Amino acid sequence: MNWKELGKIGEREAEEFLKKNGFKILDKNFRIGDNKTFEVDIIAKKDKVFHFIEVKSSLKGSDYFSPEQRVNYFKKQRIEKAAEVWMGNNDISLDSSWQIDIVSVVFDEHGAKIEFFENV
Repeated sequence: MNWKELGKIGEREAEEFLKKNGFKILDKNFRIGDNKTFEVDIIAKKDKVFHFIEVKSSLKGSDYFSPEQRVNYFKKQRIEKAAEVWMGNNDISLDSSWQIDIVSVVFDEHGAKIEFFENV
């Protein structure tokens, strides 16, 4: 399995996790920019808050950094830009409640371990 396949499986796991926890999925893999450099993996809503979610997946023991540690300041800035465009495209005021979250999906021989990091 390559990293791209692992990422797609991780996004499906994250989506199911979010649905089970009361989130309504509004959009997936929203991309903007010349090279699609501004991206949001999952856009969801729960309790009147819009969530722009970065999904990071890995195999247990394969990374020096945990998945959530791979979302740095610059990645957050790109997510924020994509979030603002998505909200504008959907006639949602930037004054609405919104935040950036991370879903970490780590796979091992027993399946997926999922952690949710809110409002990073």
